[in-house]
Amino acid sequence: MSMMLLLFGLSLAVIFLGRSAWASGKPVLTLENALEMAERNNPVISASGERITQAHARLDQASAASLPQLGVSLLYQEVQNEPRYPVVPAGYAKAG
Repeated sequence: MSMMLLLFGLSLAVIFLGRSAWASGKPVLTLENALEMAERNNPVISASGERITQAHARLDQASAASLPQLGVSLLYQEVQNEPRYPVVPAGYAKAG
């Protein structure tokens, strides 16, 4: 009889203490949460992500060479007025 009373008391203690521990509201760690935390906090994973980003940038840079290029230049020359200091080619004297 005392053994049954002891088991009954232990059962009640487990039930009530288990319920209070369960109701404490502590967040449960799921597999998805654990993987997300590992991705955020692991420097190796962060560095790998940065290397992938750099590789994509190098790929974009390499493929840009095959794209059409556009260039613009501007030249201005005044031909109505004589220059103040005319340039004479070396080895020739100006006539006159």
